[in-house]
Amino acid sequence: MRKTNLGRSLLLVVPLMCSPYVVQKACATHAMTIQAQTSIIKGKVVDSQSGEPIISASITVNGTKKMTITNIDGEFSIDAQVGDELVVTSLGYEKKTVRAAENMTISLVATSTMLSETVVVGYSTQKRNSLTGSLKSIDNKELTNVTTANVTNMLTGKIPGMNVMPGSGKPGSFGAIIVRGKSTINGSTAPLWVIDGVVYKQDSTFNTADLASTDAKRLIAAALPGLSERDIESFTVITDASATALYGNQATGGVISVRTRHAGQGINRFTYTSQLTYRFIPSYREFNILNSQDQMSVLKELEGGGSLSPETVLYQTRYGVYGLMYDNAIKYKNKEYLQDNTLEGRTRYLQEAEMRNTDWFKELFQHSIRHQHTVSLASGGQVSNFYASLGATIDPGWAKVQSENTYFFNLNATFKPHKYWTFGTIVNASYTRDHDGGDFTPLSVAQTLSRTMDPTQYYLYEFAPYNIKEEMNQNYRDVDAVNVRLQASIAYRPST
Repeated sequence: MRKTNLGRSLLLVVPLMCSPYVVQKACATHAMTIQAQTSIIKGKVVDSQSGEPIISASITVNGTKKMTITNIDGEFSIDAQVGDELVVTSLGYEKKTVRAAENMTISLVATSTMLSETVVVGYSTQKRNSLTGSLKSIDNKELTNVTTANVTNMLTGKIPGMNVMPGSGKPGSFGAIIVRGKSTINGSTAPLWVIDGVVYKQDSTFNTADLASTDAKRLIAAALPGLSERDIESFTVITDASATALYGNQATGGVISVRTRHAGQGINRFTYTSQLTYRFIPSYREFNILNSQDQMSVLKELEGGGSLSPETVLYQTRYGVYGLMYDNAIKYKNKEYLQDNTLEGRTRYLQEAEMRNTDWFKELFQHSIRHQHTVSLASGGQVSNFYASLGATIDPGWAKVQSENTYFFNLNATFKPHKYWTFGTIVNASYTRDHDGGDFTPLSVAQTLSRTMDPTQYYLYEFAPYNIKEEMNQNYRDVDAVNVRLQASIAYRPST
């Protein structure tokens, strides 16, 4: 009986000795489970296009009530495990679902990118797949790296079948646009401009008879005063006969619909843009023009044939080096003739003209830097959103006689105080100070003037003494232009 009791006692002791080990193992397992459940996932939410942080984006662990929002730098931290499903949402962006990871970066796509499915047609918008007309849309992605001084040149090479002919090269000059071809002899082929759904103007409403510039008509027809190329969101060009069905006979030359920039919901952005353009002085290497030696060889052949005799030259409406030589030979001043009329004197004068080789491009043009500075602010929420920009364009001019300074302001605001009502306003304003050479065109003059001529001398032009540099300084026109465009809209959309 004693052996039996001893055996039972040993059996009872063994579990008691093992029990502390069992408890410790269970506690350790429980501690590891708690540590895994309290892991923190950190990351950042950015815009897929600009890479800028998105503020107040919502991050939720799918299937749970755990959520957080991003701070001003787009950063967040949330109680989740690696591999958990995170749902990321933000106003103005598409919802995105991702798997949690350490130090993750989440890119959201703006819902404005879906606007390519709809286009502005006439006085409304339609789905692209429901349209039968021929049109082409260009969004701001294709216009980002365009370096141009005006709006019309932004369309160069963008639209099949559209011809954008460059202007004169003067500061502020614009090219002419032909969308549907040259289909008329006396009528206008300029397209109709529509800005934010409102017809801007027609070329036929402007009288250009009093303007001295030879390209004044195309300058007026294509210019969009008060609108900077940086404030354009997209273009839509209607190239077929459906343009007249939408806008009537005024759109026979096609339609260019412009949509200005605006702020979407959930966007808070401050942008500074600077654009510098350096222009070199033209070189004779780019043109097929005779130098002074080649031209003098031709003039000497004409002189030998009797075509440049004093009787022939002095009675013309204009003359150059030979006419000045003959004219100075008969002018007496300070007890001497202005030109030595001996054979040696005439030979010496013509040799100087032969070796002169005047660079008229350097005389009439200058190295210049055109710079444009734009500051824009965009902010949007559920009740209101606005886009505002302020900028200046300083152009000292390629030619010495030309310069232009332009200052512009743009505002595009939308207010929705009630779920049924939406109010909008658009303001474009600009002030331009233009110094122009009138009917003096430096590029054509530099290409046609003889390089044997002296820039300091007065020659004959239309029976009057003529010096090209004095003509450049005296023949000018100063223009101050102020352009303001106001547009307001009210929309009522009852819930259905």
